[in-house]
Amino acid sequence: MKVVCMKLFSDFKCTGSYCRHNCCKAGWDIEIDEKTLRRLEHMGDASLEAATVREPDGVYIKPVNGRCPLLSEQGLCSLQLKYGEDYISDICREHPRYYQWFGDYKEAGVGLCCEETVRMLLESSEPLGFFQYETDEEPDDLPFDEEVLAALVEARNGLLRMLVDRSLTIEERLKRLLYHGQRFQDALDDEDVGNIWQEIGHLDARCEMTQELCTQHDPDVIAAEIYDYFSSLEMLDDKLPQMLRFSLAKGNIRGTVETFDRLHPDKGYITEHLAVCFLFRYFLQAVRSFEIMEKIKLTVLSTLVMRIMIAAECAPVEDIIREYSAEIEYSAENLEKLADDFYSETCFSYDGLLSLIG
Repeated sequence: MKVVCMKLFSDFKCTGSYCRHNCCKAGWDIEIDEKTLRRLEHMGDASLEAATVREPDGVYIKPVNGRCPLLSEQGLCSLQLKYGEDYISDICREHPRYYQWFGDYKEAGVGLCCEETVRMLLESSEPLGFFQYETDEEPDDLPFDEEVLAALVEARNGLLRMLVDRSLTIEERLKRLLYHGQRFQDALDDEDVGNIWQEIGHLDARCEMTQELCTQHDPDVIAAEIYDYFSSLEMLDDKLPQMLRFSLAKGNIRGTVETFDRLHPDKGYITEHLAVCFLFRYFLQAVRSFEIMEKIKLTVLSTLVMRIMIAAECAPVEDIIREYSAEIEYSAENLEKLADDFYSETCFSYDGLLSLIG
């Protein structure tokens, strides 16, 4: 099996009890995989039995006062301390790593809800790196179209090259991401993989797209609508809503970003890194969903919202990225709602997002 990884994946090491935002204190339900559950049931641990809840779709450890009830006073897993790493659930062992399988092709990265991931993301302004290797892992057996996968892998690779092309402004890169993403979507809608390959050939062309990439929307109106929308989502606490209110609802979005960019020219790489992380993680999911623009819009929206919050200096950069990821990326309900509304809400329209880019 061929595996493509973010370099951040290979460098990541959990900081455990030294983490200020321990994921065991995030208020998430923790699913116990069947293999781990059988091992734990064999041990007959009373503390585990008291902490687990059986639901139709699986067995979960439910948080108590926002934290895993099995977390020790030292900030470590009591199950691991008692029995070893083999007795903790897969999700606890792997988090914030993620994987995606397409037959004998696999990808791996690390999520931005983790403060150590974010620290690594911000420590260098160099473009994010990727590498590949081979394993003897068994192929995934979920169905997909191999011809579509081949085209979308190359399309995504071309878009990633474009996102790190610093001869273009970050605004130009994000606009082109929307532009080409829509054309990839049109080709997929027409069931014409050949047109995807043709569009890939246009990615490196410095064609004039001024007319295509203009919008009449007021960015402050769009930002306020996005704030209202995010306010309707389920959140674990009020940290992100407060950041959003401070950043999106006060107006002069473009001026705030331009001022920040002028005062902090050394921070421009952050927007690029965020866009690369989101595009790498989500784009290939369109191989099965056939919703390329859903993934493109999630990438552009998330990148822009975090960019605006960073420019507004509503909180430390690390906290902005981590809170957004934890509340949006790591909430299946919020991701599903966004996916449903990307084509109905004006603020998420092609023109609406263009207006935020500037």
